[in-house]
Parts: sequence; structure tokens; C-alpha cells
Amino acid sequence: MRSLSAETEQQAQGDTFGSYLGVLRRRWVTLVVVAVLVFGLGAAWLLQGSGGYRATAAVLVQPIVEDPFGGARSDSVNLATEREVADSVLNATWVKEHLDAPGTPQSLLKGLQVTALAETEILKFTYKASGAETARLRAQAFADGYLAVRAEAAQKSIDAAAERFEAKATDLEQRLSENLAAQATTAPNSVERARLAADQEAIEQQLRAVQERIVDLGSVETKAGRVVKTAGSAHRVATTRTLVVLAAAALVLGVIAAFLRDRFDPRLRSAGDVRRAGLPPVLAEVGPDRGSGKWASFGRVRARLGPSLGATETVLVAGVDSSESATAVASGLAASFVGARRALVAIGGTATTVERTFRLGAAEAGDRALAVRPVPQVTGLSLVTGLGDKGTSATEVRRCLDALRGEFDVVVAVLEPLGADGPLDVAVLFDAVVLVVEAQSSRIAPVVRLVQDLHEVGATVVGSVLVRGGDAE
Repeated sequence: MRSLSAETEQQAQGDTFGSYLGVLRRRWVTLVVVAVLVFGLGAAWLLQGSGGYRATAAVLVQPIVEDPFGGARSDSVNLATEREVADSVLNATWVKEHLDAPGTPQSLLKGLQVTALAETEILKFTYKASGAETARLRAQAFADGYLAVRAEAAQKSIDAAAERFEAKATDLEQRLSENLAAQATTAPNSVERARLAADQEAIEQQLRAVQERIVDLGSVETKAGRVVKTAGSAHRVATTRTLVVLAAAALVLGVIAAFLRDRFDPRLRSAGDVRRAGLPPVLAEVGPDRGSGKWASFGRVRARLGPSLGATETVLVAGVDSSESATAVASGLAASFVGARRALVAIGGTATTVERTFRLGAAEAGDRALAVRPVPQVTGLSLVTGLGDKGTSATEVRRCLDALRGEFDVVVAVLEPLGADGPLDVAVLFDAVVLVVEAQSSRIAPVVRLVQDLHEVGATVVGSVLVRGGDAE
């Protein structure tokens, strides 16, 4: 046989799971709107931005002359820098001209993705487009274009260096010609002739060095690398799997949005809201039906009250927002004490609602202030009216309770909604106070203030009954 604690824990787990389902039922509009919006935007981005086909080419990047003037050559490449070159408008311009592709170079870059493979000197060019042939041609063109653009940049640097050296060579040739002309007019074996001859030799050495550099620049390798993987046939992008993942993510976000909205809703929509607000626990949750015999079981409420026959238990049922809900809850609670003599006291304007609930007419005016009538539909239940017709006072309620204590085992009284100006002093006359909370209209802050006021005047608030309405957002 399971222990009581185990049963209690299992029930708590069930209540928690049920509260989660309750949140989803209440906030299904938020869940659906967020999920559809996220899925729609994500699907549009995937289908429009990524395309339907994908092709890939790869290039092995090789170092080239970085300092043409000095002829320096690096043994390694910076793939981060090269990736920016490959993904540049300059490369896209080369591709547009080579393929005669429509659109702007910037639009061509939208389908390109360039990645540097880790621990290698390889750049991978992946292109996504709506057509398979378009994806293949553009992936290969961007790979070829990168090599061409990089080689062209290197060649321009070499050409600029060559022009500089050629200009220097022309200047040296001019100086050599002037030197030879000066020697022709100078006496042999003279000091001036010897100086000019030494200058001639130095100029000729400089000229030979410059001419050698010009020849060297002509043989510099401008090859920027080579294609190690050509763009073969394009493959269809796995949009189905992506859309499934996107749908799951959208659903999760929708659920999160539903719980967040429910969490920060100022209304008391569920037993979880009541618990989080630090209010007395929900002893029962009842549906929207107003008939006394159609409410959910009040077993948990009776167990919390714990009445013992022979010693009259007095219970006040007070509404927070609606007297109609309070009278219906009080009627159902009073009717649930089977086997006990019980009285349902309708205070003030609640009498008309209770009489309508049990299909009773209005009590005839008599000498007594209180009218005590049996309820034909419920054995052992009597209805007490005529109290508080001209305003509820603690003295009047006390006299009523004193008159009923010896005649009934349980006295359930229903009072119009309590508020800032409500008769809080009446609540201290009862052994227990049960609040009736409307799930769709009761706000957290006013209920918290009301419970604090009841505690301050000394009333014993044992719990609440949550009246569920519709599940609209």
C-alpha cells in the first residue's frame, strides 16, 4: 500500500502537468501566432536566401610576390585575408563580366559562401541558386575569378616596379652617354680622364644591375594558386529537413511565448498563478456552470475545513469580483455536506441569486427578520434569507450565527464581493473564510491586498475556489 506522502507527490506531479496543459489551452492563440510567424519568416528567408541548389569548388592558395621592388616572397598565406578577397565586389565584377550574368556584382555575392578549411591553405567556394547549372557555373567562376583577380593584382605590382626600373635604366644610359662624350674631349692620361673612366665603370655596373632586375621581374611567377576541386553537378539543398527543424524551433518558441505571457498576465488564471502570488491555496477549481448540482466536487474544501458533527462549523464564502459566482460556490459547498444538517445563509443581495439557483420564490415577509426554509432538491439543507437587506453589520451577522449554531451542524454563508469598502469585520465571526476567485477577471494585486486586510482583522482564510471561465486569450 502506497504511503500518503507518495500519493501526495504523485497528485502534485499530476497537478503540475495539468497546469502546464492548462496554460497551453488558455494561450493557444499566442502559441499559434508566434509559431506561425517564426516559421513563416524563417521559411521565407531559407527559400529566398539560400536557393534550391548548391555547388562547391575549392582552391589551393599559393603565396606570391608581396614586395616586387625587393623581390620578397612569403612562404605562407593569410586565409582570412584571402577569404575577404574571394568574397569581394572586385571578384564578383570579374564573374559578372566572365559569365555575362544579370544583376549587379553585389547581387551575385548573396548566393556565395567562402570558407577557409581549418589547418589547410584551401578556400571552399559554395554557391546556392535556384537552378543547378547556375549554381555550378557561378561556384566555378568565383573560384577562377579569385585566382585571376589575385594574379592580376600581382602583375600590376610587377609592371609598376618594371616601369620604375626601366626609367632608372634610361637615366643611367643617359649618364653613360654623357660620360663617354666627356672622355672624348679629355686628354689621355690626365687626372680628369681617369676620374671619368672610374665613373664610367660605376655607371655600367649600376646599369647591368638594373637590367638584371628588369629581367628578373619578367620571370616572377604570378600564379596565385590552383583549383583542386572543380564545381561538378549541383545538389539540391536539403530544405525539407531544414523546414522540419525550423517548424520544431517555431513550436518551441510558441510554447515559450505562451508560458511567458501567462506568467506575466496580471490575472489569476490558474492555481499556479495563485500559488506564485503567495495567496491561500486553491482548494477546488470549478467550471462555468451555475447550477448547484453541476459544480466539481468540493471534497478538498470539506477536507480542509474538517467539520465535526455536533460542533457547528461556520464558513464564509466571499466573492472577489462576482456575487453570482460566490453564491453558486456556496450553494454547491453547502449541498456537498451529505448527512449533516446544514444551513446556507444568503447575506444581502445574494439571496435573490441563491433562490433562483434552487428555484425557490422569495420568502414572505413575517415577524421574524430571518426566513429559514428547507431546500426541496437537497436533503438536509435549509436556506436562510432576510439578513443584511438594509446593509450588512457584524452585530446582525453574530445574532444570526448564534441562532443557527444549535440547530445546524454546518453553516455556510455567502457574502457579496469583498473590496476596499467591504464588511471585513464580518469575516472574523466565521471559523473559516473561503474566497471565490474569477479566473478571467480577478487581478493579482487587488486579491493580494484583500487577503492581507483579512489577515490583519483576524479572519482565518483557509483557501480559495477558482472559477474557470472560457479559455480566451
